[in-house]
Amino acid sequence: MDNNKLIGNSSEDNFIKHKENQIKKLDEKIQELISKIQEQKEKNDNCKIEIGKQSFENSLLKDRYENLKRFIRANGIFFIIENKGFRLHEWESLHLKNENGIIQIINHEGSVIHVFNEAGSNLIMEILEDKECNLVVVRIEKYKIKIQLRVKL
Repeated sequence: MDNNKLIGNSSEDNFIKHKENQIKKLDEKIQELISKIQEQKEKNDNCKIEIGKQSFENSLLKDRYENLKRFIRANGIFFIIENKGFRLHEWESLHLKNENGIIQIINHEGSVIHVFNEAGSNLIMEILEDKECNLVVVRIEKYKIKIQLRVKL
């Protein structure tokens, strides 16, 4: 019977050691997961800080953009375009035409003087906000034409 007790104790000891090893591995896994959670919390906090900075910078840029639009509305803006032999005269009035979302500068005969790209067209439409404007040829040189856009307030 003493041999059975020894054998029984040995298998119980092995079972206990096996369970202790499992518990030890689970404790290690818990510590590893706690560490990963902490890392993710730190990353999350850093991202929140970065989002706050970006949001602040975005609001500053929006304010500057709105100030620039107000300045252009109040003072006008000049465009210098290539002179391709157009028959224009200084102080001649020109017009803006919206052709499928693309702004064109045309003369009184309807000839296209300049076509803005999509970004430029969007900017002009934003500045005008359905307000009327004057477009005047200010200076004509051999290779370029200077045009002033003034928004009627």
